[in-house]
Amino acid sequence: MQVAARFSGNTAQALRKATVAGLGITLLPHAIARQDLQAGLLVPVLPQYRRTGHGLHVLYPSGRHLPLAVSAFIDLVTERLKTMEDSGRDVDA
Repeated sequence: MQVAARFSGNTAQALRKATVAGLGITLLPHAIARQDLQAGLLVPVLPQYRRTGHGLHVLYPSGRHLPLAVSAFIDLVTERLKTMEDSGRDVDA
């Protein structure tokens, strides 16, 4: 099914701003939408639909040894996002 969009963005913040401005609905991570939800600027719609996966990409030069700090950061962020996903903390707004 083809959907005609009034706005298209490639960052969560751009989508959040467009949604707050009334351009439509979007699927946002809870961390991005939390303050707007609390302020009543956004309301959840279709809460039965949730994101799958983390939506995070980590880029680093190939062919080089990955520094321990970078590896630890990737592990930490992956675990935190997994915990958020398991608790259902993403939100449709």
